[in-house]
Amino acid sequence: MDCIPKNNYLIISTLAFLFLLNPGSVLAQKQDMMRISKLAARVQSYHEGFIQNTGTNDFTYPSLRDDATSGLLTRCTDGTMAIEWKTDSLPQEISNQGEGFLWMATVDHTTEGKKFGVFINDKLRFTYISSGNQEMEFRNSEGGILGFTRISTDLHGDYQGYMWAELPKDWLLEGKPQKIKIVGQTEGSNFWIIVYQIKDALRFLLNSAKYSTWSQLTAKPAENGIAVDFKAPVTKAGENIYISFGKENKVLQLAAANECSITTFSLPKSILGQSFSIKDQYGKILVQPEFGKTGEQTLLTSNSLLRVECTNMGGLIQIQTFRTYKPATVESLAALALSPAAKGSIYLMNSSHQDIAWMDS
Repeated sequence: MDCIPKNNYLIISTLAFLFLLNPGSVLAQKQDMMRISKLAARVQSYHEGFIQNTGTNDFTYPSLRDDATSGLLTRCTDGTMAIEWKTDSLPQEISNQGEGFLWMATVDHTTEGKKFGVFINDKLRFTYISSGNQEMEFRNSEGGILGFTRISTDLHGDYQGYMWAELPKDWLLEGKPQKIKIVGQTEGSNFWIIVYQIKDALRFLLNSAKYSTWSQLTAKPAENGIAVDFKAPVTKAGENIYISFGKENKVLQLAAANECSITTFSLPKSILGQSFSIKDQYGKILVQPEFGKTGEQTLLTSNSLLRVECTNMGGLIQIQTFRTYKPATVESLAALALSPAAKGSIYLMNSSHQDIAWMDS
């Protein structure tokens, strides 16, 4: 973010770090990004699954997006706690194979097998059954599929992600929005599902698949310089990366290998301590102001947060990065950086719940 004054970087980078605090293990983060890519590939031709709330039970709760907390809540209490909404409108002529929809949801994580009825245009089509699985599918004998894909886990261990449905043509209303309703069955339980009132869940997911990525660079001394191995998700195989250091620029293509994509190249020994970066077609995926210097940093890109961790043990340099699509966070932090508040101080308080209050008078 070139527009941010340099003397405001410390406070903004500190806040950016807090947004990525405790993201889980490296393997878990890679698996989360792989689920994003897998789901995005499936839903390319889907429609937005939430456009208008037509029921009750509004609720506010954090989601996987920083800008989305307004939701609809249903529980497995007495069998009457329902939520319902309309999807985006379908075209006048729909596919003979039917159509797909996707919406954002958080589900109470339990393995107790709690059940929810899912209605499509006022007809019961699916029964959602809770489990500990991070990816779930429920099939109807007429060909419909209801799914849930976990993308992240909230502070209470519950699953944040997306619900999606593939619906046969004869279930659908051509040229109109579809009505979806979820009702918790009579279980005498507070187990819940939250559907978020977000109209661009599909677009956000597809952008997440483009911008969210990881990379791993390993550099070690070689006879004529420094030998570098670079890895990225296997979904990036065939794509170019753009390497910059000093006055040098290189373009290399990633190739698929062992469930990731890789390339190798060499650097001069003079690169140590110098600026170095790697970009893909969507922006920077690795930045080192001083190549080989041990440390951690979180940077703002145009619509993502870039986390970079570097270790250097006896000349063996290892750099791990994660670029996470968070446009609302970046916009808020950039605005803060340009405001008078950026010159202030940050005070942190720890709380297990939102039960801290204060008043300035």
